[in-house]
Amino acid sequence: MPSRRDFLRIVLLGSGALYLSAPLGGCNRRSPTVERSSDVGPEVSRQQYENPHRFIREHHRNGIDWQNAATHTADVTIVGAGPAGLAAAVLLTSAGYDVLLLDSEPVGGGAARAGSYNDQRYPLASIYFVEQTDIIGELCKYAAIEPTTVPPDAVIIEGQPVELLWNDSDLSSLPLPRKEQAELRRFRDDLLDMRTRGTVPVYPLPDTLPPALSKLDAQRASEFLASYRSPFLHSLLDLYARSSMGDTLENINTYSLLNFYASELDTPRYTFPGGLGALTAHIAQKLGDRIKTGMTCFHIEDAHRNPTTWAMDAAGRLHRFRSRVAIVAVQKFMLPWVIAELPEAQKAAMHALHYSPFLTVHLCARQPLVPAAFDLWVPNALPLFTDIINANATGEASTTAFVASIYAPRSAQDRAMMQSDDVLAAFARRIAEHATTTVPTIHREAVEEVHVFGWGHALVVPTPGSHSGIAQAARQPLGRILFANTDNDAAPAFENAVAHGARAAEQAMALLKQ
Repeated sequence: MPSRRDFLRIVLLGSGALYLSAPLGGCNRRSPTVERSSDVGPEVSRQQYENPHRFIREHHRNGIDWQNAATHTADVTIVGAGPAGLAAAVLLTSAGYDVLLLDSEPVGGGAARAGSYNDQRYPLASIYFVEQTDIIGELCKYAAIEPTTVPPDAVIIEGQPVELLWNDSDLSSLPLPRKEQAELRRFRDDLLDMRTRGTVPVYPLPDTLPPALSKLDAQRASEFLASYRSPFLHSLLDLYARSSMGDTLENINTYSLLNFYASELDTPRYTFPGGLGALTAHIAQKLGDRIKTGMTCFHIEDAHRNPTTWAMDAAGRLHRFRSRVAIVAVQKFMLPWVIAELPEAQKAAMHALHYSPFLTVHLCARQPLVPAAFDLWVPNALPLFTDIINANATGEASTTAFVASIYAPRSAQDRAMMQSDDVLAAFARRIAEHATTTVPTIHREAVEEVHVFGWGHALVVPTPGSHSGIAQAARQPLGRILFANTDNDAAPAFENAVAHGARAAEQAMALLKQ
């Protein structure tokens, strides 16, 4: 039996598979072997594809005994227990309504979930927010948890991590030509001026964008940045766009880039221990048995009277959820196959939205792996990954366990890898190995375990043109079926998710009072 010293563990979170392979940098390139692991906590899971693909994508509904279904009733059925669904559930239950919250995953939280290595929690996806809105304040109060601020970021320049702040003294200290430093200042000053004048684009999106904002939506972010002659700026913002918005500057709109990055300039950022998953876990715990996990919702009908949601649980049992209002808080690309009553124009708008897959790879060690910065940006890591979160900087840091969480956005063509444990493990190994060669503080021999989590459709991409009618048409209520998700805005921010969850809850209450 191999010893811990001889093997690196590549753990596919929640799948039960423990991949044993040669240590990082080792010369043995044989394929990983599989053993079963019982030490991966049940609170962590990779996305579950089997039932959603079977009942939604592949339409395997023949043989379903529609009459033999367990029946449930509620004032509101919410499909999707991510931040939007949880926000809606908190507001509705606090107002005294009976709510059932359904999710196909074994735990709630959506992209705001956390993993753990010994006593250190780390984010699986969603990490922080920048705007302390009223609804986020209500969620924190409900969950009895307070956010903390995170330290500044750093970037690898000429092989070394350099703290990246946008004040003059830090910009002057960057190892860049003076002309580039001046271009960085000009970019910063332009965004700060927009903030001062109140012209930074905002979310949630209005039903119709005014001409000036519509122009920003139509413009590629790469076109906007063309006037700033700094290769470093372009490289940094391309990493940021890929990691935060799911695609390159060429494929996202200027509207979203300006909104997102204006919030990064000398603005506090907030999170919880292990990322936003700490908040969603507390909310889910308090909601208790109102959340029904392992439920694949594959058909919703009777939109204009009393919506009925049909779901299959993980054991193959059929369930019928009858309610007076339904809130669908999941990605819309699948909904044309779930809600037959949708108008064709709305189905077309949903199909026009774009989503990017990504995976996170978590290097686990007994000593620090990355600088004390919160987020380390690694320009020479492309195309394998973009940045590395220091999980120990998210609050309540362990003194004996350290996790560096690598963010690796993928192209749409890579989505299939998320469904294969073997491919996912092999790719995680490549990313881990590359990190040891691109980040000087990550030493191969220090890494004890590599955890990986794959996300197939997590990030909606703010593509050019997506904000001028597409997102608005896709999110229109259908009778008593309401929609809440980040793709209501075609922009993947935590604040967007909870804002639309709150909006759907308000709309639901208005319908329930009729």
